[in-house]
Amino acid sequence: MQRKIGVLRTTVVGGILFLAPLVATVFIVEKALGLASKLLQPILGHFPHKLLGFVAVSDLLAIVLLVVICFIAGLLARTVLARRLISTIEQRLLSNLPGYEFFKGLGESILGADGAANRQPVMVRFDDCHQLGFLMEHLDDGTCVVFLPGAPIRIPVACSTSAPIACSRSRHHRRPR
Repeated sequence: MQRKIGVLRTTVVGGILFLAPLVATVFIVEKALGLASKLLQPILGHFPHKLLGFVAVSDLLAIVLLVVICFIAGLLARTVLARRLISTIEQRLLSNLPGYEFFKGLGESILGADGAANRQPVMVRFDDCHQLGFLMEHLDDGTCVVFLPGAPIRIPVACSTSAPIACSRSRHHRRPR
């Protein structure tokens, strides 16, 4: 019975974590379209038709305006000043958040961004088994941060290394049972 409750709880939490970014994105896009439509109200009086096919002209122009704003923001983000600002924010604030480096690298890998971090696979040795992990970063005290994929468990694990990595590297891995 306890196992069924655990599976149910894990599944519900996983569903929430899956849906939360989608709902947030839809909410933000909806609000942005509403704001863009309000900004375009003075211009819409100059259009003779309110509908273009089955799409309202106001909605179409709002989408075009948002695309143009995103394009300009993307151009600005490529400037040296913006890169320095982003780098400073990442180093001073975001890198202190647990898992930030992993999710940043994952997003860069999915999007095919330049310089996307290819996480080095490592074998982490526990008392009686090994588990495949991904090296996230080296810390100043000689230890490293390793992401261990799988369900979260509440076991404190220390992974200490000396330079270079003291974990064995493997292309093929059989997960211990």
